[in-house]
Formats: sequence, C-alpha cells, structure tokens
Amino acid sequence: RRRVLELARELVELGDPADPSDPSGARALVPRDYEAALAALAAGLDALRAYGAEHRGELEGGPDTTAAAAYDRFVEACAAFVATGRAYAACVGRAPTADGKVDLATLPRCPGGDRRALTERYDAFVHTSNASPFAR
Repeated sequence: RRRVLELARELVELGDPADPSDPSGARALVPRDYEAALAALAAGLDALRAYGAEHRGELEGGPDTTAAAAYDRFVEACAAFVATGRAYAACVGRAPTADGKVDLATLPRCPGGDRRALTERYDAFVHTSNASPFAR
C-alpha cells in the first residue's frame, strides 16, 4: 500500500513538475521519465491486486471487518488514477518536444487526461487511502 502511494506521488510530481530554480516559471515534462513512473505504478497496482487475491481471506476474516471493502476502494481509486495517468500520457505523447521535454505551456487540451485531471484523480486517490485503511 505504501509503495503504491509513493509511486503515485512520484507520477503526479513528474506529470506536473515545478522548477523553483527557473525564475520564468517555465515547466517542462520529460515524457520518458513520466512513462517509466506510470509503468512502475501500474506494476505496483498489479502487485497489490496479487496480494489481495492471495490474502483475501485475511482481509475478510480479520478483526477489522471493513478491511476487505477498504482494500477494494483503495484498488479501485488507484486503478482510476492509473487510467487518468495513461490518458495524460497519450496527451503528452501528442505534444511537441524540444530536447526530449514537453513545455507544459504548449501542451494541447486533452479532456479527461490533462494535468488538472491527473492532480484531481491523485487527490481523490489519497483521500480514499486516508479514509479507507486496510493494512495494519
């Protein structure tokens, strides 16, 4: 669970980078780095699903009777974040690049897969995680 949250944070930070050292406020995204972080998060989600399948009985039969439902909500929220991350990756893939970077100011509008959607889906995922603990 913790590792998936760490990977999600890395993805959102790469997807909407801030460069405090650049006084112009210009921000550039490196598609290769973003794609790698997205692949790592998707792999983390797959590992979490495998864990859930293997330990479903513990989640359902443990002292916390809400653990299985909380796990399901966490996985569902993560999957939605990954889907939004993939939509954003497709948007980034259509953007012009310079030196292997995308200037976020030139990023085309992409309904359902823009920086705002990515950030909002991340916030919803973190909220679900905080509201639905399933691990001891």
